[in-house]
Amino acid sequence: MEVSSLLSFPEGLRVEWIEPQGADLSVGVVSTRPSSFCPLCAQASSQIHSRYQRTLRDVPCGDRKVILHLSVGKFFCRTPSCTQKIFTERLSPFVEPWAQVATRLFEAVQAIGLATSGELGTRLADRIRIHSSPTTILRRIMAFVLIQEVLEHFTRSSRDMQPCSAVTRPNPSDTNSRSHWHSGMSFSLFARKQALKL
Repeated sequence: MEVSSLLSFPEGLRVEWIEPQGADLSVGVVSTRPSSFCPLCAQASSQIHSRYQRTLRDVPCGDRKVILHLSVGKFFCRTPSCTQKIFTERLSPFVEPWAQVATRLFEAVQAIGLATSGELGTRLADRIRIHSSPTTILRRIMAFVLIQEVLEHFTRSSRDMQPCSAVTRPNPSDTNSRSHWHSGMSFSLFARKQALKL
C-alpha cells in the first residue's frame, strides 16, 4: 500500500518524504495533477507556470502532530477574456486555498467543540493529540453557525437559479451558466473563508 493511501490523502497527492521532528511528523507532499481549473473562469489548464509551497497542519498520526509541506502547481490561464492570468491549483475539499489546516482537522476540532461546548473539548482534543485552545474550539463552533446562516441565505436567494448551478462547473460558452456558477461559488467561498478567519 502506498503511503499516500495509508494517510488517506486524495488522489493526485504523492508523499515524497517523511521526517519525525520531536513531537511532530513532517510530511513532504507533492501534487501530481496534470491540470487544474481557473477559479475565475472555470476553464481547465495544463500549462504549469511554477510550483507553490504551502505548510499546513493535519490530523495527528499516533502520538505526533502532522505538519504537511505541500507543493502545488501554479498554472497559466489561457482564456483571453479572463483577468486571472496565473492561478494556484485548488485542492478542495482536502484543504481550502486560504487555510492553514487540512479540512479534516478543522472539522475534527469543530466536531469536538459541538459535542463538548468549549473547555471540555480542549481536554478531549489533547487526549487524542489534537492540540487546541478553548478559544480555537469556540471559533470552530462559531464557524459552524456562520456557515449554516450563510448557506441558508444562499438557498433562499438562489431559488430562481438552475438547481445544480452552485455545484457543477459551467459550460464555458454559456454566459448564463457561468453567471449562475460564479454566484453559487461566491456564496460558498464567502461562507468558508469567513468561517476560517474566526
